[in-house]
Amino acid sequence: MPNLPITIGLIVLAWLGVPLLWRFYGEHRLQKACHSRGAVCLTFDDGPGEGLTQDLLELLGRYQARATFFMLGSRSAERPELAQTVHARGHQLASHSYDHLHAWKYSPWRIWSDVAKGRTVVEGIAGARAAFRPPYAKLTLANWVQTACS
Repeated sequence: MPNLPITIGLIVLAWLGVPLLWRFYGEHRLQKACHSRGAVCLTFDDGPGEGLTQDLLELLGRYQARATFFMLGSRSAERPELAQTVHARGHQLASHSYDHLHAWKYSPWRIWSDVAKGRTVVEGIAGARAAFRPPYAKLTLANWVQTACS
């Protein structure tokens, strides 16, 4: 019979370690791409919000800049016209889940549902597959697999 503490340790390592390594890999790829192009990547989380989103759109438009808006599905569902405006102005829409749940504090099933629901709303507005940024930058093996395979 395998040693239970070692088995549990390996499960915890896989549960937290694999997504963490994936995050570092993604950040490295992004830094390399931005450096090679002499670019800066602008991203905004947790919108769309009534005041700030409009102000950001105005500022970005003034400088003909584009950004990625990581939107909450709940807020996008409440303000679909604002999310559509962001998309219509040439910005990328991406998902930041539906309710901004912390993946380490909820069950994998609850997080899976939250991520799926958020992506469904954002992808419905964008008309395309949406990238995903986890709230609080907390990945687990479950939400990593979900976003990597969909």
